[in-house]
Amino acid sequence: MRDLDLLKEIKSKNNIIIKFTITTPNDELSKIIEPNVCVSSKRFQAIKILSDNGIFVGIMMNPILPFITDNEEDIKELVRRAHQNGAKFIHTYMGMTLRENQRDYYFNKLDQNFIGLKEKYIKYYGNRYNCIVPNYKKIYKVFTDECNKYGILYDMKDIIKAYKKEIKCNEQITLF
Repeated sequence: MRDLDLLKEIKSKNNIIIKFTITTPNDELSKIIEPNVCVSSKRFQAIKILSDNGIFVGIMMNPILPFITDNEEDIKELVRRAHQNGAKFIHTYMGMTLRENQRDYYFNKLDQNFIGLKEKYIKYYGNRYNCIVPNYKKIYKVFTDECNKYGILYDMKDIIKAYKKEIKCNEQITLF
């Protein structure tokens, strides 16, 4: 928010898009899965301020953590709060990746915070890199239905098209 004036100045001369990562609408869960960043409610507040100031702003809902953040109610709540705070878009791929070097760290964190879930991951995903949520089709439909209900964009080509508006600038830029 400290750069709001600068962002508004940039917007006056060019296209601008701001994206916030929000993985859950639940502040307590966000403290666990993203301990080194501000909670989701603070990010929603920032979205509201930027949107109210005419900035094209939205959410990258990634990663979706299988068995943790992939439930219908959280998805619906995240989309609803995005709408309430003026987000223009939400983009997601409904899963996560686990590189070999990330897997040990992630599994350790699962053991600390979600007892027994590591075994479920190992059984379901093995050593896969790409971990799409098990109920992908159902959850993605819930997500797109909610986005459509609130007029929130979710397809990247539509998001890009929407923020790349024609800028009319009366000021000629010179090299020297």
